[in-house]
Amino acid sequence: MIILSKYPGLLKGRSLKSGLLLIFLAFFLQNNTYAQSREYTLKAVYIEKFTRFTNWPPGCGIENKEEPFSVYVLGNQAFSKTLKNIFSIQKIYQKPVEVNLLDKWKEMDACHILYISGDYEEELSEILEYIKGRSVLTISDTEGFAEKGVIINFYIERNKLRFEVNETALHESPLEMNFFLLDMAKIVDPLKK
Repeated sequence: MIILSKYPGLLKGRSLKSGLLLIFLAFFLQNNTYAQSREYTLKAVYIEKFTRFTNWPPGCGIENKEEPFSVYVLGNQAFSKTLKNIFSIQKIYQKPVEVNLLDKWKEMDACHILYISGDYEEELSEILEYIKGRSVLTISDTEGFAEKGVIINFYIERNKLRFEVNETALHESPLEMNFFLLDMAKIVDPLKK
């Protein structure tokens, strides 16, 4: 009621409707921001868990404890910040984690994980061709990206965060994934037997 007493104009006709709409929008945006932040944190935790069940081949820098584990994020600044916060205290393979935000994928150096936002849908096939054969775990959260060749893709099902794995894309990469992780995933583009 303090808000209403400070702004007596909110109690009159249109102003009341406008005031209530503004209060509702502020509340909705605050909750929406919290939900998004929570989702990003959960995805960051999942990514760390994925690394425990993924093997990078020798020669890609994993064995060198002096070099950081490299994560590149294409186009999602808020998620990049969350990853930086989480990995400022969490190591991967007993190595510090370096998170880099990129706007242009052609600026990408060697990395271990590449997170691709939906903003890069038009360039996705070009990006995947560029990293083909490299030891890069590609991850996204955009519908249809797993079918197009991203190795791991997040999705929401019944208000729960899930992930799918493109088994063919994984098989064509130098990476190996533990069957426990594959068993928990929805498999997209399974290997032909």
